[in-house]
Amino acid sequence: MRSTLARLFFVALAGGVVAGCGITGSPQSNGSLPNGNGGGSVVTTNNPGASTKTPPPLTENPVQIDNGTEETPSPVPSGSKATPGPVLNVYKAILGATSSDKDLPGGVGASPYPTGGPSSAPADYPASSFTHMVTFAGGGTSQVVLQFSKTLPNLTYVYNSTAPTGATPTSFAYSSLVLYLIYIPSTTEPPGTLASVSAEITGSDTAGSFDVRVPCKGTPGDTPAAFGRLACGPLPALGAVSNTAGPNPILPGSLLGYDPVTAFAPKFSVVLNYTTPVPTTSTGNVLDITNVYALQ
Repeated sequence: MRSTLARLFFVALAGGVVAGCGITGSPQSNGSLPNGNGGGSVVTTNNPGASTKTPPPLTENPVQIDNGTEETPSPVPSGSKATPGPVLNVYKAILGATSSDKDLPGGVGASPYPTGGPSSAPADYPASSFTHMVTFAGGGTSQVVLQFSKTLPNLTYVYNSTAPTGATPTSFAYSSLVLYLIYIPSTTEPPGTLASVSAEITGSDTAGSFDVRVPCKGTPGDTPAAFGRLACGPLPALGAVSNTAGPNPILPGSLLGYDPVTAFAPKFSVVLNYTTPVPTTSTGNVLDITNVYALQ
């Protein structure tokens, strides 16, 4: 669990909400539905006060993590010898596998958001208009891990109950993720049987951070433009010690509390779980990824 001193330091710098299990902090200003890949925590506008109860459903709006759009680097001025920066917001295979990511038009449209939420609730769930076409080869293990290069927005929020005025509000973590995927295996050297898909959120790239891997329900689409919707979770409570023991976790041995705030540079990964190791010679496998968002 993060130290109280470290949390106060982050709040002073970023004004964000960073509280762990049983720890409270100052709320940030009210937010709204994040656009594109950005955004942060949302503060509801109920009466101020601390709450240890789970907030009611639909209290918080979804937070979009990835809308399928890559970000190209700024062009190098004419005559400059500078090297262009890398393309941002891409998926890259890690743990020995290799991949490339190509941005393509087309995603998933908006679907109606349930009624009964706060007055700031959107009319629809987030939509996307572009897709990451990730072509990958195996790395010799039964997991192929595709990590999103962008640091995640804050996946925490503050819920204000009807506790006494002046009490410090409590932070909570978003509880699940939604992914839209299409999976088309190689026909030249098939990778084997895809048993399941997981979602993984990790802190800074050290073994002393957190590593959370949760199962996904649903099946990727198997034809172009026919995305399958996968629901992944539940994610742990804020501050819960979470250690993904494997197989093949991103950060083996991580033991700190789950704290998905930008101060700790959290990353999102899609994990493809196979029944047998995928060889490096199995090339040309394709996973289309679009419209990833977090739900309360």
